[in-house]
Amino acid sequence: MRLQQYINNELNEELVIDDWTEMINIIKKDCSKFLKEFGSTPIYRGTKEIKNDNTLIRMKSRINRTPVDTPQHLHDLMDELFKKHYGWKARSESIFVIKDSSTAESYGNITLFFPIGNYKYLWSKEVDDLYEQIRIKIINKIIGYGIYTRDLEPKDITSEFETKLEDIIKTYKTIGFKNSKKQECMFKVNNYYLIRFDNLSKSLPFMDEVSN
Repeated sequence: MRLQQYINNELNEELVIDDWTEMINIIKKDCSKFLKEFGSTPIYRGTKEIKNDNTLIRMKSRINRTPVDTPQHLHDLMDELFKKHYGWKARSESIFVIKDSSTAESYGNITLFFPIGNYKYLWSKEVDDLYEQIRIKIINKIIGYGIYTRDLEPKDITSEFETKLEDIIKTYKTIGFKNSKKQECMFKVNNYYLIRFDNLSKSLPFMDEVSN
């Protein structure tokens, strides 16, 4: 077994591991709560932050995530509503994951996600992607077709818009993500591991072994 450890930057500590057993021992030791809830069910995250195959990386969550394709005023409103109903700003303070590997791949390299220690999460069986849900259920109905979430202006956020958005947010749950299909999930956790294999087919046997 060879284990090389080095600092990537102030946020991330990368562990380059070429020993399957060492990976399993680390996950079993640090992610027991997650394994108790999810068992052998793999949870994926698409990311460009990890490029090397057969690599385990320890990540520190960002607490003030900046929106890329969403206007800041809408992002802030969603955070406000999530905090109102669930006690935390889910759009700014979350790691986004999914059970569907093909969807994860659209965001970058496919990795297995393991939250370290305590965590909480939010997901809705009615929402695959919140931004797309806003476009279909709100924008198309009260503003007009051909307008995307990223194009919304402050004047578009009417009381009717906010009410409909709150109705969507109230469909979110704090349990049961193991039974999801292609819905996104927002995890709140201080630190987490990502593992990328050279072949996605290794994910399932790894999960079987780490959950035993």
